[in-house]
Amino acid sequence: GKGWALVDVTIVNSAGQQPWTPREATFTNRRGVTLRARVVTVGSGEVAPGGSLRVLAVVDDVPARAGEVFALEVRGSGGRSLVIPDVRLTEGDR
Repeated sequence: GKGWALVDVTIVNSAGQQPWTPREATFTNRRGVTLRARVVTVGSGEVAPGGSLRVLAVVDDVPARAGEVFALEVRGSGGRSLVIPDVRLTEGDR
């Protein structure tokens, strides 16, 4: 979309871990600019031990520069988080 981007990831929760529910996400670039994202889960919203969950992170205000590189951090229940480095938002993504 024009001015926004969507990143689609699958989160896997290792067997033996506690269930985990993604709650919020941010994109942070190398200059420290942080963009808040909406989190949409496909399925129950909770990742069971040994299970997986599809998560969509949607950011509404993408910088105009193509090729911007971000780290996507998904934070959830129990203080746990997942960081995905080197997420590149290209012209086709916006």
